[in-house]
Amino acid sequence: MSKPIDPTGSTGSTGSAGSTGSAGHTQVDASALSAGVSELGTLIGQCETATDGTVQSLMGMQGAVGHPGLASSLGSANESAVEVMLAVGKVLAYIGEGLSQSAQQYGDTESKNVTALKSVHGTTA
Repeated sequence: MSKPIDPTGSTGSTGSAGSTGSAGHTQVDASALSAGVSELGTLIGQCETATDGTVQSLMGMQGAVGHPGLASSLGSANESAVEVMLAVGKVLAYIGEGLSQSAQQYGDTESKNVTALKSVHGTTA
């Protein structure tokens, strides 16, 4: 069983989106989820850069190789690399969308809970 994640990061982990609070309830830090969206955006950009570099390298090798069979293989490798990187980009974008939606939902819920608590406190005071 893993240790609870401290939202302050004192466990040494980075980007913690939640922790187990008292009585085993999960606490979510919406700002950590939002930060994850930004980190994924950076990662998607890095994947795009890597894809461009891979394509350029394989195209350069394909043009310089001078052997039809090897050139064809490099062309196939190029196509496969692009397909894989596009798939990785789609997965990362999908995860980013989920993080963004979760951050929004948790933030909205927290705001509603605060409003409800203020209302309850106001009626009992």
